[in-house]
Amino acid sequence: MFVAVAEARSFPAPANRLGLTRPAVSQTIARLERRLGTARLARVSSSVSPTKAGTSFLENVTPGLGEVLAALDAVGTVPGPGTCG
Repeated sequence: MFVAVAEARSFPAPANRLGLTRPAVSQTIARLERRLGTARLARVSSSVSPTKAGTSFLENVTPGLGEVLAALDAVGTVPGPGTCG
């Protein structure tokens, strides 16, 4: 979810794509930030952008996420919204 929000630079598009509400996506990102101990997104008006920590996090998680999605695609199982597989 973080990757989707960071790439879209907003909450509405990822929320719609994932079949979730904007507040649900925002709350999920807020929980991630609390767990990691620092803001990963700078929220400005109606847009967001990755912070320095968010950019670093994005660079580290994107390759692994791509590998997971490729593996799921290879076996014909791509998870839908709100599922883990």
